[in-house]
Amino acid sequence: MKNHKLVQQIDAVLASHASWHQEMVIEIKRAPTNVTRDHLTNDGKRCFFRHWLEGDTIDAATRKSEPYSVVSWLHGECHKLMDEIVALVRDGRKSDAIALLDGQCHGMHGTLERALMAWREQVTARKTVPLYAS
Repeated sequence: MKNHKLVQQIDAVLASHASWHQEMVIEIKRAPTNVTRDHLTNDGKRCFFRHWLEGDTIDAATRKSEPYSVVSWLHGECHKLMDEIVALVRDGRKSDAIALLDGQCHGMHGTLERALMAWREQVTARKTVPLYAS
């Protein structure tokens, strides 16, 4: 994969995921107790990040790389955490959901952003940068 194309894709994913995360914060804070993950994510269709990771714009060699593996895993963890948050809202524990959203979810989102930025740095500088640091 051409480096400049990958950098452009990472930039787009960074912007998209930040927007998605902010939308989720707003939606959860307003959500009724019968909210579903599908309602929030439109069955995953709203997650540009997921479509990028699973789509055909990333070549096989890039998919086998450590940066791809780390970012893909972190992205999956973000969605698992969002599932927990939705379950809390459905259980009538909205204040717990918001606390998890503002705490652990916010932290996980930051970790994912840092991993993406490190991957971007590796691509642009052609050097190894730690991908997963708190």
